[in-house]
Amino acid sequence: VKLYNTLFNSLSHELKTPIGVIKGYAEGLNYGVADDREKIKRYCNVISLECDRMDGMVKELLNLSMLESGIFKLNLSNFNLGELIKSVTERFKPVFDKKDITFELSCDGILLVYADCDLIERVLNNYIINAVNHSDGQKKIKVTGEIRNKNIYVSVFNTGSFIPESEIENIWGVFYKVDKARTRQYGGHGIGLSIVKQIIELHGGRVGVNNTDNGVMFYAEIPQNLENK
Repeated sequence: VKLYNTLFNSLSHELKTPIGVIKGYAEGLNYGVADDREKIKRYCNVISLECDRMDGMVKELLNLSMLESGIFKLNLSNFNLGELIKSVTERFKPVFDKKDITFELSCDGILLVYADCDLIERVLNNYIINAVNHSDGQKKIKVTGEIRNKNIYVSVFNTGSFIPESEIENIWGVFYKVDKARTRQYGGHGIGLSIVKQIIELHGGRVGVNNTDNGVMFYAEIPQNLENK
């Protein structure tokens, strides 16, 4: 009950901004503030974007709620996580190029694991999107995948600002954002890392984040569980 009260209170707070924006622009249209075709189009686009933001937020919360419910069933199979990492990072290459990000991949070719492939792919996507949105300075991202003591270890590093040590434990919380202005700029909801944590813990693994000399590294570690083959 306490968890859902927290989620409800957080959701109510987070929805105030897009609802306020939509109301303001709708009233602007109603009162004729937008007095030419270009302004009307711009106002309508803002309203549409804010609706999409709220829709995405609600969907992410539903996903998180399902993962936390205890009744969610993993769709487990044996697969090569190394190939999945290569496939996911390949899809991001146009994004890296567009944002002038230098990308490096260091991944063992064979990383056999017994896990939910779709959910692990979501973890990779969330980590990489997070790295893209916070990459500064040298603008470099490095993804690593390797076997450590029968666990699969995956890390995503990006150059940029450190996370204050006082904030590190909080970043996995729902709606928690270290940089609220920047999060809103790229359209994040502050829910992605909470979902990552739930997914990895459902696999019996762990997540974490470390500040490095010139950036931040997020990681996830899950058992190979090959005895389930």
